[in-house]
Amino acid sequence: MARNPEAADGADQPAPGPKGGRGGKGKGPGKGAGKGQGKGPGQGQGKGKGQGKGPGAGKGPGKGPGKGQGPGKGQGKGKAGARKRAAARREQLPRLDFIVFGLARSGTTAFANLLCANNRIFCGQEFFNPRDDHGRIRVPRDFVLYAQRMRNRSGGRMAASIARSMELFRKKDRAEIQSYGNKIPIYSHFYDRVMGELETPRAIMMHRDPLDCAKSYQSRSQNPKDSWPEGRTAVFAAIEMLHLVKAIDATPHKSALVVPQALLKTDWKPVFEAASAYLLPGVDYTIDAEIIDSVEAGKSRRSGRPAVEIPEQEMEIIREILPEGISEIFPTDRVTTIEAEQERIREIAARIPDDYIDVVGRRIAESLPEAARRHFEVWKTKIVQAE
Repeated sequence: MARNPEAADGADQPAPGPKGGRGGKGKGPGKGAGKGQGKGPGQGQGKGKGQGKGPGAGKGPGKGPGKGQGPGKGQGKGKAGARKRAAARREQLPRLDFIVFGLARSGTTAFANLLCANNRIFCGQEFFNPRDDHGRIRVPRDFVLYAQRMRNRSGGRMAASIARSMELFRKKDRAEIQSYGNKIPIYSHFYDRVMGELETPRAIMMHRDPLDCAKSYQSRSQNPKDSWPEGRTAVFAAIEMLHLVKAIDATPHKSALVVPQALLKTDWKPVFEAASAYLLPGVDYTIDAEIIDSVEAGKSRRSGRPAVEIPEQEMEIIREILPEGISEIFPTDRVTTIEAEQERIREIAARIPDDYIDVVGRRIAESLPEAARRHFEVWKTKIVQAE
């Protein structure tokens, strides 16, 4: 986090003097000059009319030495004092309230935008690092600071997701926002830790058939103009789905809402209403129609994209590693929770071998191009670090 500008400079504190008798109140020049020194005892003497609250000298001698020169409560704008005050102010700011996660290409971006149509909710898109301590995030301050930092690092430009989030944030009345969240698809890799760091843990998971996600992975990996890694092909949607199922089966945080992407595509209203009630139960809100129109327009653009076929060697691996029934692990016509679907989740998770990462790694090494093999090693390293 950026330092408070008040912490720029300040005088060092003097060392305490030898302890003597208690100095009198004195009739010095009062409480001192300016903000430099505070209320600490000065160099007055004994019980006479020595130095009082300020730096002036007392009128009469006392019977013994005073407490010596020592720092009082002040030191004005010194570094230590300013840092403490900045930390205290920061602790008083609200914390992050919720996270949004799911497979990449499962509708997390559209859903984050949809949430922002509620005047009481702001959901950022891919701010922060999922490895960060989310218990230390303060809102809205850290959203603004993170965006500024990303702009400075990239020569005045920001990632499209962050730029869009800040555009939505600037349109809002900050005084009306009661719930702040952040969307990163791979929160699933860090789910237990991040949920444990939130003060009141809430999460919303987007679900889409992993085979549909796989087609989207393949399409983006084949586009040379896309920032998507070339090696992150269709098979990685399958392996990431296995990891997600294992994570939500083992987690104690089972109250997370599950939103089917198929329902979001069909009708935004039940999704919007369920998510709003989950994040802010009983709170009235207004809806930004312009944001809703933008989300709906995005659906139309995506529906017009040509279908992409998954190469046969990848489909062989996908059919081999995805357990039967995983595409139907969650209902597609209603919003639910991890807890409500726990029995089904447990059945699917039991069919996934404990060494699934090594199994998939061997198949990728045997059958797929070099770019996919390299990406698997990167992916595996990130999983190990997350755990």
